[in-house]
Amino acid sequence: MGEPKKVVAWINHNSIVPTKRVDVPATAMVEFSLPNRHAVFDFAWTPKMVINSKYYADDNRVEIICERGMILINTCSTKTYDLPPVLLYCDGKTEHVKADRWDWADSFVDCTRHFIDVLRFGGEPRLTGEDGRAVTALALAAEQSAAQNREVFVTEVA
Repeated sequence: MGEPKKVVAWINHNSIVPTKRVDVPATAMVEFSLPNRHAVFDFAWTPKMVINSKYYADDNRVEIICERGMILINTCSTKTYDLPPVLLYCDGKTEHVKADRWDWADSFVDCTRHFIDVLRFGGEPRLTGEDGRAVTALALAAEQSAAQNREVFVTEVA
């Protein structure tokens, strides 16, 4: 989608217990540098909802929408809906996409194995330090946007 350009965010802060704070509910809208590319991140805290999860009481999903269709990545950390892990809707048809490794923990295992392979055998990691810096800058821009109640360019915090 290109480099994130600017973000506008609203973040509420709730205490789980008196000593722990979570930044939810929250919404962030991101405009990317490429034309007609944007994302919306929405976060909720639902500790009383019964969710089939090995991890925590919130669901994670990713929806990618474009001109001809969309992809729904379901069951990242839960099995909330009785849907397959990945659905593709394209040109008026919905199909299940085979996904052998879809559990949230798989991503951590796979990334760690990849990084160890790069260290042992050489090569470039899929995610670089620059990638980590870009993700951090986007998160900081969202925090700044919410705190200052304004749109923030990612370059302001990069």
